[in-house]
Amino acid sequence: KSKDRLEKLHHNRSMGHIKNAMNLFKEANKKLDAKTKKDLDDLAKNPEKFKPSRKEAFEILKNEIIENDMDPEKAVEVVDAYNEQFDMAETKGFSGITDNIDKKLKELIDKRSDLERNRGRDEHHSPLEWWKWLIIIIIVCVSVGALIACLWWSGCSWIWNLIQPIINLIIDIIRYGC
Repeated sequence: KSKDRLEKLHHNRSMGHIKNAMNLFKEANKKLDAKTKKDLDDLAKNPEKFKPSRKEAFEILKNEIIENDMDPEKAVEVVDAYNEQFDMAETKGFSGITDNIDKKLKELIDKRSDLERNRGRDEHHSPLEWWKWLIIIIIVCVSVGALIACLWWSGCSWIWNLIQPIINLIIDIIRYGC
């Protein structure tokens, strides 16, 4: 009984955090004016400006996966998630990323709220539980969006310091998430 109560408490807290993150994200996205959004979209679609950073982020991802001896099947899934989100940014721009963050946050809330389906734990996207995959996609989307923004502000030194810990967060979610 106390385990069930504790699990419910943690679940309720996490759902509150997810809903709060979604509200904060929507508010921040509303504050961007149309010209800024267009500039961010154009930058992401510009291969000269965006591809070198994509390549650099991929090298960090690859090194972390190797260093952490990640299960190959799960590593492929993380790399696929990375490529899907960067491909989306290159075709749909920053707006594609922000739309996908909103969509995946809603999907995560739906999955984690469904008690009949064990909050998404019993369903698998592939080797990963569906909810873990959604969180990974959201983290990758936010990272890609941050990279686009830092390129726009011409100040990316801070983002490179965050890429490795973000990748390690993804690895820890895969290893330890419940």
